[in-house]
Amino acid sequence: MKFKLLLVLAVLVFGAAACNKKTENPAASLPPIKATPTEVAQQEVIVSENGFSPSEITIKKGSVVTFINKSSKAVWPASDPHPTHTDYSGFDPKKAVESGASWSFTFDQIGEWGYHDHLSPFRKGTIKVTD
Repeated sequence: MKFKLLLVLAVLVFGAAACNKKTENPAASLPPIKATPTEVAQQEVIVSENGFSPSEITIKKGSVVTFINKSSKAVWPASDPHPTHTDYSGFDPKKAVESGASWSFTFDQIGEWGYHDHLSPFRKGTIKVTD
C-alpha cells in the first residue's frame, strides 16, 4: 500500500513539475526583425525598329530597367551624349545587345537621364529617377 501511495505521489510531483516547466523559445533570444523594403522595382523597355517603348519613364532610385531587343538588328542603349556616354557613365553595356537578348541596369543616381541607341543615335529616350 505504501508503494502505491509513493507511486501516486511521484506521478503527481513529476506531473506538476512538467506543467510548470518553461519551454525555451529559441526565437526569443534573437533580435527583432525590422521591416525594410527589399523589393526592387523593375521596368522593361522594348527596343524595336521604331525605337524605345516606352521612350520616357519615371522610376524610383534603385530600380532596374531591362532593355529587351525585339528588333532584327543589334542595339546599344547608352547614356547621352552620343558617342561618349558620359552623362551617366555606368549606363552603358559597353557592347551591342544582340537581337532577342536583353541588358539590365540599376539606376542609383537621381536625375533625368537621356539615352540613345549607340548604333542608331536617332533612337532616343529619357529615364527620370526620383527618390
